[in-house]
Amino acid sequence: MPVCYQIYSAQQCIVFRKYGTYTTQDCRTSTKSALAEPNYLPQMAQIYDLSDVTDFDANFAQISSLVTFLGEISSQVDQNTPLVIIAPKDIQFGMARMFQQLMDGRTPFDVHLVRNWAEAAKIVDLPPERFQEMLKISA
Repeated sequence: MPVCYQIYSAQQCIVFRKYGTYTTQDCRTSTKSALAEPNYLPQMAQIYDLSDVTDFDANFAQISSLVTFLGEISSQVDQNTPLVIIAPKDIQFGMARMFQQLMDGRTPFDVHLVRNWAEAAKIVDLPPERFQEMLKISA
């Protein structure tokens, strides 16, 4: 599955956009890459957009392993850092909900599930006009 990400230093967040078939390995790889970027900061909110995910090639054991990985990188992420998953479709939301439940108490993230970008903007405390600018850049 293709994954692209953009770090927005001024807004203190990273936006990951995922396309096609979701795999936990792609998520792990893109997260490692983003955290290794020179402009990454531990307090940056992380936004995962699943809007263009068409299929999930992930089972419970793989998702649990991904959660373990996210717990292992806790030294690179501030405690209670917002992690927002945008999941507009029911299948996306259901998979994200399972992921959220597994993460509870096992990672430094404060995980939120939303259906759209406007809800995500509120959680990461960005004014709508600033968020719209970001969307134009990362689209």
